[in-house]
Amino acid sequence: MNDTKLFDTLMTQFGFAGLLVVAVYVIARKLASQYEMRISALETASARCEADRIELRNVIITMQTKVIADLTAKVELGGTRA
Repeated sequence: MNDTKLFDTLMTQFGFAGLLVVAVYVIARKLASQYEMRISALETASARCEADRIELRNVIITMQTKVIADLTAKVELGGTRA
């Protein structure tokens, strides 16, 4: 059924109220679709953010370990000279 026939059928059988119901239904479907797309995008971004956070944490731990090892080596070298 094309749009013109659907419009005519709605207006003749259900009147303006029927047309409003269909319009609200179509808008609600589009809004639900947009809502689901946004949730999906947020979940994807959240997963990426979590992966970046873990990677950054690992880099910080590696840097801290290296600095501690370097300082420990300097202290040990300084202590053996005395």
